[in-house]
Amino acid sequence: MRKILIVDGYPLYREGVMSALRGHPLRALVLGASSGGEALRLLDQDPTVDLVLIDLRLGDEDGLRALRARHPSIARMVISAHDSGDVVQAAARAGAQGFLPKSHSIGEALNGIRAVLEGGVEHPLLRRAGAYTARVSRRAPIRNHARARCGRAGGAPGRARP
Repeated sequence: MRKILIVDGYPLYREGVMSALRGHPLRALVLGASSGGEALRLLDQDPTVDLVLIDLRLGDEDGLRALRARHPSIARMVISAHDSGDVVQAAARAGAQGFLPKSHSIGEALNGIRAVLEGGVEHPLLRRAGAYTARVSRRAPIRNHARARCGRAGGAPGRARP
């Protein structure tokens, strides 16, 4: 079973996303943390987490870099209410493989999460350009078991399996 950690300072949002993800076909164990420090402590105790969704406000560039430095094999997605090009690019520079606007529906969020778990990169700038998922090689290898449990090893870019 995949493990996803949601890091957001607002309990209503964090717990809502956790509940929504538990009820969908990702079949993931979903954990929550209210701060970057709490997330790092959880990851130090259980480094088998496959994906961290972290609020941009909590995962500033230094926080994302710390997460990448301490746990390089864990995929990282930034979640934020702001999705301007500058914000998305800053998140990517800080080590996020994905960007999830808080304005997304759960279906859009699931597609983005699947893409990142399968080794892709997902963010709004790609979507606006007409390419929903771009597969790229990462500096830090993402666990092979995360991709294997996604149900397929590869696939055509731009197509997320429902």
